[in-house]
Amino acid sequence: MGFWREMEACLTIHAYDELARTVTDAGFYTNGFETYGTWHRTTVCSKRLLDGTLTGNSFWVSRRASGWYVGAWGGFVYYLPDESRLAEMCIAWLTRVPNGTRPDFDKQLKKEFGLIAADEAFEKEKNDSQGRGQTRN
Repeated sequence: MGFWREMEACLTIHAYDELARTVTDAGFYTNGFETYGTWHRTTVCSKRLLDGTLTGNSFWVSRRASGWYVGAWGGFVYYLPDESRLAEMCIAWLTRVPNGTRPDFDKQLKKEFGLIAADEAFEKEKNDSQGRGQTRN
């Protein structure tokens, strides 16, 4: 692994660790940094059983080059445009809905944090990288 890749990996793990600290301080949990080959995530949960098993409401978050994405277990994935609000969003959702895993985030959360469906976010990212949608002189 080259120097820049190692630096990127360290910064990414640091971002997950920072999220875990903030979420834990609020009384919630994460399952740590999980890597899946070309991508990674952590699961954020509302409760922990006495045996350590995570339970309650949960969802996952993943850091990509373009920013943070959040996913519900019903297959719904969203881009969070203001990454400084990631921990706030996690805490707000688990506080409001601590029981039972939901297949999707509610309309209130999507609106409050400006969540953008991943399909739309990926399309915007692709267009921006190709110079579409930008004014050229």
